[in-house]
Amino acid sequence: MSRSRKLFITDKVMRLLLVSAASTSVLVVCLIFLFLFKEAGPFALSPGLGKLLDSQWIPVSFQKEHFGIGPLLSGSALVTALAMLVTVPISVLVAIYIAEIARSTEREFLKPFIEILASIPSVVTPDSPP
Repeated sequence: MSRSRKLFITDKVMRLLLVSAASTSVLVVCLIFLFLFKEAGPFALSPGLGKLLDSQWIPVSFQKEHFGIGPLLSGSALVTALAMLVTVPISVLVAIYIAEIARSTEREFLKPFIEILASIPSVVTPDSPP
């Protein structure tokens, strides 16, 4: 088998693998949406989407469940504001130190840690209404 024939076959196989991986990703996302709509459908029909505007979040109750997103949004905003009050001054001071004061060896030592911290996502979910 000639070299150009091997390259052609390798190219076709790689193209097939990449198309398969991309198609699988699209299929998985479509299945996730299908599952979400299937599970959320009864909630949208029975209590109605208007219940999301309720001011309480009590998913389990002996009397009546409440599924308001107000407490979730206000709790997230409160925690975000408090976190920013603490972290913004510290971050600015660290950035000034690294950019202006630190020696090159210190800078090269600290940069990977800062990059790792920047890659960690933060998710806020309040446990109880404020």
